[in-house]
Amino acid sequence: MKDKVIIFMTLATMILVLGCTGTQYSTNETKLDINSGLGVVGNIKIDELNPGLSGYVSLTVRNNLGGHEAKDVKITLDNVRPFKILECGRVMDPTEIRPTGCAGVLEKDEGLPVKERRTDKFLPGQEIDVYWMLKAPTQEEISNIGLRHPIYYNVEYSYVTDFHENIFMMSQQEQIRRKQAGEPLTLSGESGMTAGELRFSGSTQQPIVYFFSQKPGSGNEAPFEFALSYLIENKGQGLPLSDLAIILEYPDGINVSNQTSTYGWKKLDELSGIQCNSGIESKEAMLCEEVIDDILKNRFPENKLISFQYDILKDRERITGYAENDDLYSIDIQFLGVSCEGIKEVTIETKNLEQNVIHKYEYDEISQIVKKDYSLFPYKNKTVMKQIPCYDWLNNTLGEKEFEKLDKDKTIVKIIPNSIFVKSFNIYAPLEITGEEMTNLRDSNIPLTMYTFRVHALYRYFIEGNSYINIYPIKIQG
Repeated sequence: MKDKVIIFMTLATMILVLGCTGTQYSTNETKLDINSGLGVVGNIKIDELNPGLSGYVSLTVRNNLGGHEAKDVKITLDNVRPFKILECGRVMDPTEIRPTGCAGVLEKDEGLPVKERRTDKFLPGQEIDVYWMLKAPTQEEISNIGLRHPIYYNVEYSYVTDFHENIFMMSQQEQIRRKQAGEPLTLSGESGMTAGELRFSGSTQQPIVYFFSQKPGSGNEAPFEFALSYLIENKGQGLPLSDLAIILEYPDGINVSNQTSTYGWKKLDELSGIQCNSGIESKEAMLCEEVIDDILKNRFPENKLISFQYDILKDRERITGYAENDDLYSIDIQFLGVSCEGIKEVTIETKNLEQNVIHKYEYDEISQIVKKDYSLFPYKNKTVMKQIPCYDWLNNTLGEKEFEKLDKDKTIVKIIPNSIFVKSFNIYAPLEITGEEMTNLRDSNIPLTMYTFRVHALYRYFIEGNSYINIYPIKIQG
């Protein structure tokens, strides 16, 4: 039976909410696969809600049983306005800070915006149910017009994916013998991996063939250099928010080579003074003008487009802007929906070189273009990255006990900046069989041996989803 925690709402309150009229709910449930660490496995969402009424939305978040402990978990609703959140007996703006001392509110959530929940750690197999009570805008606030409003949920957490691989190594003499005897020359050691969004594939060609420079018993052998190769892929449904730290543990008989540091690997004690981006410190919503200027990219369909014009009605004040450029543009209206809350109307005109209007794009049309053709991420904010010493970040994410188990003389670390990691990344780790180990292999006449290498990927991850709430004005019979 899974360990389950319910956050914020009592069962009695839930029954009362489910009994509300003018509210329609739907549920959704999914399963976690090996490519997920933390995931949203179920949610209850509001499909329809009458103006001025309230209803609840919930998320069931589960940590994969085959994964690590998740740390510093943050669960947030975004793009909540024009809805309000009911909490502590009050109707609150989503960004208002949660008061202290309210019944049913956990202490760790006090002092946070009411749209946000947090938990320090999340054990494998554990589930958390999170609830929010939403209050719809009144009929006057939506001007008696129906509204279909998207609400996003975000989950952030720090995680670890472990990978181990057995690598076969063979002497050149053994390779010759096998070839002459018609025996297989290719061998592959077993490997294994824990659950998590970032996945490893070992791409080192096996067996690694080494050769001796001297006859048995004649003198010490020189070290033999080789390289491990891994493909790291983001196979989850979200994005890494932090830098990616790769920790490689190598066994006795193996050591770093002269080339190891040139590929960006460092010993643990060499991390002193190096800062890592451990996630997002804060997000600041951009001004509408900034958002529009920022989201015009070089992919809009009109090949002669040199200008754009936008006309936004926000908080009853009309803002108009204009810009020219030789580039082509792409526009993501979803960015406006989240970062410029309160927008009621957006139109964008595209013009050709003669300044004739090619097309006037309305809100829904632009939204569909972006979703269908570009699949861009549905929010845009100014972000400030949280920087802490890399050594501390590794210790916090891996866990103090696990971090202390690492043999500092047999462990190297590579930091991959978040800015260059997209969907996949190849890494190479130049190492060597020590001269002492090579001499032992030669003198003991060991033709085939196997070494186990352990790799840990440390990262902070972000997943998001959305649902739509329809508000239909109540028609009053005259």
